[in-house]
Amino acid sequence: MRKTLALLLAALLLLPLGFVRAEEEPFTTPPMLSGGYNHSLFLHSDGTVWACGDNSMGQLGDGLGGSGQKSLYAKQVPGLSEIVYIVAGPYHNLAVQTDGSVWAWGYNSNGQVGDGSYGQHAYAPRLVESLQGRKIIAVAAGNSNSFALQDDGTVWGWGGNYFGYVGDGTKTNRYTPVQLTGISDVIAIGAGTDFAAALKADGSVWTWGETQYGQGGNGVIGMDLGSIVPVQVSTLSNIESLQCGAGFGIAQAADGKYYAWGSNYSGQLGSGSTNFGWPLHITAWEATSTISGGGNHTAILKADGSVWGMGSNWFGQLALGYIDWQFTSPQQATGIPTAVLIAAGFRHTLVMKADGTVFGWGDHAKGQLGFGEGEERIPLPQQVLMTNGEPLNLLARANVSTLRGDANCDGVVNAEDAALVLRSLAGLAELSPQGRINADVDNIPGISAADAAMILRALAGLAEIP
Repeated sequence: MRKTLALLLAALLLLPLGFVRAEEEPFTTPPMLSGGYNHSLFLHSDGTVWACGDNSMGQLGDGLGGSGQKSLYAKQVPGLSEIVYIVAGPYHNLAVQTDGSVWAWGYNSNGQVGDGSYGQHAYAPRLVESLQGRKIIAVAAGNSNSFALQDDGTVWGWGGNYFGYVGDGTKTNRYTPVQLTGISDVIAIGAGTDFAAALKADGSVWTWGETQYGQGGNGVIGMDLGSIVPVQVSTLSNIESLQCGAGFGIAQAADGKYYAWGSNYSGQLGSGSTNFGWPLHITAWEATSTISGGGNHTAILKADGSVWGMGSNWFGQLALGYIDWQFTSPQQATGIPTAVLIAAGFRHTLVMKADGTVFGWGDHAKGQLGFGEGEERIPLPQQVLMTNGEPLNLLARANVSTLRGDANCDGVVNAEDAALVLRSLAGLAELSPQGRINADVDNIPGISAADAAMILRALAGLAEIP
């Protein structure tokens, strides 16, 4: 502490000029969208992660979570860089770095963050240390648990395990990852609220956890009747993709046909409101590129780029321009001609257009649509904005702030930037590559406490950042 104070005092007296840094090779990755219960998560093509909406349990990862906390605009999650995969659970998030490392933050009542702790939420991203050295390629998040897929086809699970959600053959909560036995050669994973599913390389689908609505896919419907280990869905074969909604599963076969099972409470799977204990061929989803499952609705992106939806529209999550109960057949969204990415949150929908801009509709009670102040139920697309009022663009390099002093790259220089610099020096946070460039304001190679001092002096009007 004394050393840090001494450096800060020294920085007030001497701030050399003239150092010019070289440009870093830009990192790129395919962008992603993911919706939680009351928050939204975005992966920028530069590997940074952005979030908006509810922050009461730390879902935004900015260290400021707590009762009543939220952001009506998309803000960058500090300390995360070179991320290649994201997923938003109902109340917590997971992210995979390019080296296979896994980060988690948010709701942690049952250890779903995976660092050995439980009960206290993680307001900033935490490294899942026990997975270090394993090349993780994908993650999935349920209500109280988390899953990771390793590049060798093994699956790891942790968190709440009351109904056997973790799939390790027990009902004991797991506060750090454990490897699932009896399943291998997995190429994709998904998680609903209280169940999970895996797709193997041979095209078979396996499920475990709760089957209250038939989400196990093997004809069983009832509370606490599901399997505590992965079990093959006997009627599915030659499957190429897998996805989970809150209480239902979706699979696409090699011939392009879509199958769904589980909760159909609002007609999100079609055919009235009867739950499906067995996978049913959904003919209404033909010629579809992507389907994303929400709470009680499905968001559909067709091959021609048009956006559709079915199921509940009580929060406007189908973008029909009005609020209505439910639809058991696909309805085309209005106000959004085409899109290239789609994701369903619990009661809201997100899309990305070809130019990288992002739009959302549906539930906005906690600001999860990211456009600022508005009604709680939004039945038409609204553009997601950043905290500086500019549109969030997941493809534009300009989305990454290059403002001198802006260590967290959120487009504004404030005391949070100085704090992030000091936290990074103490090993409590990590600066992104652009954040390191922005934070090095004293023109001396490398990040030091002098940079934090310079930022604070500039904010106090005692100096100008060169």
